[in-house]
Amino acid sequence: MNLFASPRTWFFLSLIWMAAIFFVSWSRWPHIPLDSSPNDPKTLDLYAIATLNHSIFYVLLATLGPMVLMVVMRMAQKKLKASRERGE
Repeated sequence: MNLFASPRTWFFLSLIWMAAIFFVSWSRWPHIPLDSSPNDPKTLDLYAIATLNHSIFYVLLATLGPMVLMVVMRMAQKKLKASRERGE
């Protein structure tokens, strides 16, 4: 069985990647410092912007890894297939 031809390999590596990104994003979630007023409208607006930017960044990071992995695995699969056809 070819490891690079298995969609399960890509799926499980992608799950591991996404779980790691989830853990990092959860541990770095924006927070309001204790010396700031949590009811101030400007503070709430800044917090909303910070959480939106944080979410967008980590969603892009979580989806970029599996896409790159898919491209690399397909390139490796083609290279392996070509080397088998040449008899190497």
